[in-house]
Amino acid sequence: MYLSIVIPAYNEEQRITPTLDSVAVFARQVDFPVEVLVVDDGSTDGTAALIEARSREDDLFGLISYRPNRGKGYAVHAGMLAATGEYRLFMDADGSMAVEQALDFLEALQQNDAQVAIASRYHEDSRRTGEESWLRGAISRLGRVLIGLTVLPGITDSQCGFKLFTSEAAATLFSNLTVRRWGFDVEILARARALDMKIVEVPVEWRHVAGTTLAPWRAVPSVLGTTIQVAWRYHTGRYRTTTESR
Repeated sequence: MYLSIVIPAYNEEQRITPTLDSVAVFARQVDFPVEVLVVDDGSTDGTAALIEARSREDDLFGLISYRPNRGKGYAVHAGMLAATGEYRLFMDADGSMAVEQALDFLEALQQNDAQVAIASRYHEDSRRTGEESWLRGAISRLGRVLIGLTVLPGITDSQCGFKLFTSEAAATLFSNLTVRRWGFDVEILARARALDMKIVEVPVEWRHVAGTTLAPWRAVPSVLGTTIQVAWRYHTGRYRTTTESR
C-alpha cells in the first residue's frame, strides 16, 4: 500500500458523506494504491452504520469502531497504527480541505527529505474561506501563541487536521501518544522535533465548515493544560525516547 488516509469521526453522520465521495474519486484518479480507514470514535448517531454500509459497497473503505468516545487523538492513533501505507495521512471528516492536496504533501515530503508534512492555514501562500465564530478564532489565536512560545517555535499552525507522515514516523510517534483529546497534534510534533525528524509546513486551501463537535467552553482549559504538559515533557527530555509507556 502506498497511501493510507485516516479519517477520525465523531457524530459525523450529517457531514461525512461528501468527504467520502471526494476521497473515493481521488483514490481512483491517482496512479498508486490507496486505503481509507474511518475511525468511529464512539459516535452516538449513525456514523458507524453509515461507514459500515459504505465499506460493504466499496472495499476502498475500512471501519474501526469502538465505544465509548475516547477523543480525536486516540482515534487518529488507532487509525495510524492500523494503516499499512508507506505514507499515512489523517484528515478531518468535515472536508475543510480537499483530499487532492495530499499530492502537494507527498511532494513536500519527498523534495525536502522530511518525515512529517503539516498543513498551515497561516502560511503566506495559503487561502482561507468562510468565517469561524469570534470565540473559536480567539481560542485559535490563544493556542497558537502559547504553543509557539512554549514548545513549537517556528510552527505556524500545529492544529490543522491534515498531516502526512512516513510509515516509520507514524509508527514511532503514534505508538507512544499520551494526549488522547485536544492537543494531540502538539505532542506528536513535539516528539518529532525531539527525535530530530524533519517537519515541513505546506500552504493549503482551507474553508470553514459549520457543525463542529468541539465545545468552546471546554477548549480553553484544554489548550492551557495540554500545552503546559507537553512543554514540560519536551523540555525535560521525555520525548527524546521512543520507549515512553502509553
